[in-house]
Amino acid sequence: MAGPTCEELVLDHAIIEYGGSTTSDASTSVKMGLYKAVAGENLPALWFANAKGRLVVQNSIFRNLQEDCTYIEGGRIIFANNVFYTTGVTGGEAMNFKSGCLADIAYNLVYSTNTNALKLSNTGDKTPQTYIIAYNNTMVNTGWRRPTAKGGSIWLESTVRADLYNNLFANTRFGVKRDPKKPEDARSAYSNNWYYGYDQATVNQFQPTGDIIAGKNDVIGTAAGANDPKFVNYPLNTAVNNADFNTAWDFHLQGNSPALGKGITNFTRHHAAGIVMKNGITYISPAPSTFVGAYGTKI
Repeated sequence: MAGPTCEELVLDHAIIEYGGSTTSDASTSVKMGLYKAVAGENLPALWFANAKGRLVVQNSIFRNLQEDCTYIEGGRIIFANNVFYTTGVTGGEAMNFKSGCLADIAYNLVYSTNTNALKLSNTGDKTPQTYIIAYNNTMVNTGWRRPTAKGGSIWLESTVRADLYNNLFANTRFGVKRDPKKPEDARSAYSNNWYYGYDQATVNQFQPTGDIIAGKNDVIGTAAGANDPKFVNYPLNTAVNNADFNTAWDFHLQGNSPALGKGITNFTRHHAAGIVMKNGITYISPAPSTFVGAYGTKI
């Protein structure tokens, strides 16, 4: 629980698991006014709430959590090269951002979150306006275990500004989805994202409508099984509501994957020059790749 006085936090090569206890009036976090400071809330595994702070989460694993993996309320932020799986009992996102965030989100694998891989929102009226640049992420089976249909991969709301590039959606409940009542900033950009659905019901939920967003040069398709990304080792017929993660699975792309070479690199990210911590270490958001998703071919 990194409250408003936390100036900087780094999680690197960490494993975060079995968190998310439900608060009561006796909870220390409630007494200290942390997170939502009320009883009956399921705590996120990571809460960060300093709009002037610095947060880096990289090379880490979030797994077996009750609700949100992360709930971020501001800061200069990098989330890179992480894995999120089997999280959320009745709700919860992998990465949940509120107002005050300037974040680069790249090379993350998200498997079977109860709800969204990314919930992007400007709720909270902090400065700056939240602006998320998410690129080269792989999302698989997200959203299907939520009892009610809200989102399923990336959810946009409350004037958030979001740029989404080179992301791979495989058997997610929806594509990029907006809240029509509280839509995203009109400057948001979407391009070169890739969609695969094993069955027709999944593919149908990718199709652009009033609340489902399609971007420039997105590869969506209309038929079940189209646009197979050719993962090295993952059975694409795995049930969409499966929550069990097999660590032997390999989401790299085979050498003949059609998703190779379909990404773009000509966009600006927030922290290409790096986030400098007090100890002098600089953390740089990774450069984008020309493949789609979090992993290219195996070296």
